[in-house]
Amino acid sequence: MLYAVIIASEIAFWTLLVGGLYLRYAQDRTRLSAVLLLAAASTDLVVLAVAALDLAGGATAQTSHLIAAITVAYSVAYARRLVEIADRFVLRRLGRDVPEPPRAPKARREREGWYRHARMWALGAPLLLAGYVLADDGEALVAGAGIWTVILAIDFLVSFSYSLGPRSTNPGH
Repeated sequence: MLYAVIIASEIAFWTLLVGGLYLRYAQDRTRLSAVLLLAAASTDLVVLAVAALDLAGGATAQTSHLIAAITVAYSVAYARRLVEIADRFVLRRLGRDVPEPPRAPKARREREGWYRHARMWALGAPLLLAGYVLADDGEALVAGAGIWTVILAIDFLVSFSYSLGPRSTNPGH
């Protein structure tokens, strides 16, 4: 059931986000747009509540609970970037000329990507810990947090390795 809630939440998030931006730009309905954008942001609360209630009700922690925490952390850590992408998408679909943002050098993009990943981990790890506390058997959440920490460390090494090498003369790489 939790998988269905996660999928429904993602569909609702993107539908409400694009709908809110469409109402803002195409219909000039700023108040209704604000309501839809607020509703989009709150879809993660549904995932958190369902996962927490499931675990508090005696469920054994499973991969679905791990994915719920990661999904919520992703949405929060990447929210600004996701809104910018959706904003440009809607404006383009409405026929407006929207320039692409300037492309940062590869090393900077990699570092910024790692910083976002680190924020995501910093939000997700406490969610996993809370799930562990709520669950009768939360070992899957501890294992997931450990694997995620290793992935974050590998991502750090890869991302910052671009800052150590020689700089490219091509600004897009």
